[in-house]
Amino acid sequence: TGMGKSTLVDRALSVFAPTQVITHSRSEVCGWSTLKQVTHLIIDAPSNATRAGLLGAIAGGLDAVLHTDYATDLRKQKNIDNAVIFVIKILSIHRVGLIVIDENQKSTLDDNPWRLHYVLFFLALMNLGVPVLLLGNPAAFSRLRRSAQLMRRFTAAGLHEQAIAVAVVA
Repeated sequence: TGMGKSTLVDRALSVFAPTQVITHSRSEVCGWSTLKQVTHLIIDAPSNATRAGLLGAIAGGLDAVLHTDYATDLRKQKNIDNAVIFVIKILSIHRVGLIVIDENQKSTLDDNPWRLHYVLFFLALMNLGVPVLLLGNPAAFSRLRRSAQLMRRFTAAGLHEQAIAVAVVA
């Protein structure tokens, strides 16, 4: 911890994607009147280690950069499964290019009773084509490292764990 992971990612994103929101004008071919595309979204892992907290952080992050009110719409979802579908839908609508989930701790990821649901959510995003970058305490990823299949899927773009604990889902 304290190795500058967040600063490194912020600097890299400022070079590779200096504009976080790109507004595309009308496209009849694509079927939209306008599209606000989010190149990257940076959120903190929820300190309460809940799926609802993670989904709320994503919706709130989109609200902050797009000036929308998705967090209110998320709270109107009848159950967690509907909430997951809602969040995946808004990520897809805005063509989010990368989600960075920072501040992962052992208690919020590795020891989390919802760990499997988190992993399945990350895999669903990956299958949609939304890469996920997990940053945090190296201890947060120890159970993830034990599954060879998950490690292959989660580190397709690389795993950097010596000086900096970073897992990339591509």
